[in-house]
Amino acid sequence: MSEKTVLLSEEEALSLSRKILLKKGFSDDFSRAISETVIAGQKDGRGSHGLYRILGCINTLASGGVVPDAEPHIEPSSGGIVKVNANGGGLTTRLLSRSTAADRKDQREWYRASCH
Repeated sequence: MSEKTVLLSEEEALSLSRKILLKKGFSDDFSRAISETVIAGQKDGRGSHGLYRILGCINTLASGGVVPDAEPHIEPSSGGIVKVNANGGGLTTRLLSRSTAADRKDQREWYRASCH
């Protein structure tokens, strides 16, 4: 079988990712957050953190390693440590999905700077 290259726009890739994750049982918010995260990784040239990650998310769900509609919440703590209970779900992507656009831009810039 020969491999073919398929080019997708960012919007097409985001839509495809969300459709796949929703079909597999992830909540709307969770699928959006995961999709935005993997698309950002793909755009940054980090293929192993790009669309390829969707397969890992599906496998983790199938093995019972994640709750597809979990709602993480911040728990009381003291000092400079933020304590988060993920409730069995994907912590980072769900919390990032609740941040502002400016927060996400800062986080992406920090990630890019730390990876290069």
